[in-house]
Amino acid sequence: MNKKRHISLLPIACPPRSLRVSGFTLLELLVVLSIAALLLTLVPLSFTGSLDLVTGKSAAHRLAATLRQARSLAVVRNQTVAVQLDARAGRYGIVGDAKALSLPVGSQLSFLDGRGDRERDRRSIHFFPDGSSSGGTVALDDGTRRFVIAVQWLLGRVSVTSEQAV
Repeated sequence: MNKKRHISLLPIACPPRSLRVSGFTLLELLVVLSIAALLLTLVPLSFTGSLDLVTGKSAAHRLAATLRQARSLAVVRNQTVAVQLDARAGRYGIVGDAKALSLPVGSQLSFLDGRGDRERDRRSIHFFPDGSSSGGTVALDDGTRRFVIAVQWLLGRVSVTSEQAV
């Protein structure tokens, strides 16, 4: 009882669909990667306007923070502290402090109350030991928005508001 094995010489049939390996073709992968590359180059271009607004806003808040710091120093040290603003050079800082800050490129500083020290482009705002100040209003224009930084003379309070550029 010798059983013989039956060997088929017919070609092997394709495996059923459920056993096949699925995947993407090279062409499909290239199309998807080229679309992704195109999107990655276009998306940053749409954010440049938003970045300019953030830069102008942060510059206005940095200037306001410097003014608030000067007020705090005046109260703590019990002496007058001044902040020098130079519209022409685009720089500002606490007088006596070696660290002067610069405005972002394209930003303009102007004085809205018409008071100046000796030149129209330079101004000092003084803060006194009781917390009061000489007061003043400064505008920072970045081309799209205008930020108005106001210093109240009686309390030395600093506020920032924004409006459309003129």
